[in-house]
Amino acid sequence: MPSVGDPVSPSLSSSSAKRHPRTLLVDNYDSYTFNLLQLLIQQCLATNNQPDTHILVIRNNQYSWAYVRDNILPYIDNVIISPGPGTPEKEEDFGICRNLILHSNFPVLGICLGHQGIADCFGGRVVRASVPVHGQRCLVELVDDRGDNDELFRGIPKEFMVVRYHSLVVEVSDQLEVLARAKGHVAAWNQGIEQVETRDVMALKVVGKPIWGVQFHPESVCSEYGDLILSNFHRLTPVDGEQSLIPEHVCRLSLNTVDRQKWAADDRQMKSAVRWSMVRKTVRLSDHADIGGLFIALFGDQRMPLWNNSTNDNDNNNANSRSQIHPKNNNISIMASGATKGSVT
Repeated sequence: MPSVGDPVSPSLSSSSAKRHPRTLLVDNYDSYTFNLLQLLIQQCLATNNQPDTHILVIRNNQYSWAYVRDNILPYIDNVIISPGPGTPEKEEDFGICRNLILHSNFPVLGICLGHQGIADCFGGRVVRASVPVHGQRCLVELVDDRGDNDELFRGIPKEFMVVRYHSLVVEVSDQLEVLARAKGHVAAWNQGIEQVETRDVMALKVVGKPIWGVQFHPESVCSEYGDLILSNFHRLTPVDGEQSLIPEHVCRLSLNTVDRQKWAADDRQMKSAVRWSMVRKTVRLSDHADIGGLFIALFGDQRMPLWNNSTNDNDNNNANSRSQIHPKNNNISIMASGATKGSVT
């Protein structure tokens, strides 16, 4: 699962709409929802609008579909369905999102799980990916006959880099148009080899409806043009010229009410401050390294030690599998401590 602290892209594109649309962001219990919220807030502030009255955040099972339909949707202009764990085929994983996709009369953008749910609702199939991709930065290519002409990708080059974090992919039906596919190679640790080329569907649109899905994460700082994709989605949302706001009684239904001054200050700090640095040091271990001993030496005296060690399935019954590792088996150990700033991988 990606970290809640994964930052979003600081570059912003202002919307050309007459007024900023009111967005319902549905959280599928995923940390990337916070990144989406932060990017939406920044775009809202960039157009001199107050986030509290333009962004509503609810969980996928927080309210019934009937309640959302009757009490929230009348004050909403578009919907964004967040990433999340599980599969859209299960109601416990997707909640009200299926009804939002099938019965909403305004633009919908699905991201990762939301993208898969759109495919599932319109005759596509959600299948296990031949190569799970978790936290990799990969190349996406807009398809020649549609993607580079679709308004969601207006102003975006034919090829760009994105962050992917998924183990499921979609197969499309004749109700769905493919806008973009993966291009190039991804690391395929599950197959014991380093690089595999895939052409998975990375973006789609429902034929004749303002419903789009992207498999990748536009809200990640490592994805290119993510802010422009969201800005284009807002621009594609029909709005009248009046300054319509989400009413106060509806705002109170949101998971988070957003203080404008706090986010404005955070935004200024984000643009000017160095927020993190990465230090990497590689140490060659012997063929049968005592990983358990290394962990104790590094973090044994810490208050909050963490050790996540991968082993081969064949080693599950081996008493030494936790303490020994062979480099040829592609095993990975992640060691850290909540009480220190360093970690070892």
